[in-house]
Amino acid sequence: MSNLRRVWIAFVCLLVFCVLDFVWIAWAASDFYRVRLGSLMLVEPKLLPAFIFYLLYVSGLMVFAVMPAIAVRSWRVAVLRGGFLGLVAYGTYDLSNWATLQGWSEAVVVVDMLWGLVGSSLAALAAFFSAGRASKQT
Repeated sequence: MSNLRRVWIAFVCLLVFCVLDFVWIAWAASDFYRVRLGSLMLVEPKLLPAFIFYLLYVSGLMVFAVMPAIAVRSWRVAVLRGGFLGLVAYGTYDLSNWATLQGWSEAVVVVDMLWGLVGSSLAALAAFFSAGRASKQT
């Protein structure tokens, strides 16, 4: 697989995950998170840490979900591995916060973990299918 093709697949994964996450945060943060996390939330997010998160997280999706799925040519591998990575990553964050921070909501834990699973599955799936399209073009 060419480096250009890998970059394209990673770009698709990043784009899909960012768009999904933006829609999710814009919709859910307005009420759900503000009610449950209140003063813990910033009025404006810090862009540098967010940028670093997205690059790091999508790199994980590529390594642990998308590339293995491409190797075995299975969209199911992309969905299952992407979803599992999302569950683990978001679960690690939320469960650690729930265990150590006063006022962390158990509802946030459940919703975030489900979101990690769904968003990551969809991004990995989109990246997997973009790889198929890229291979037909080259």
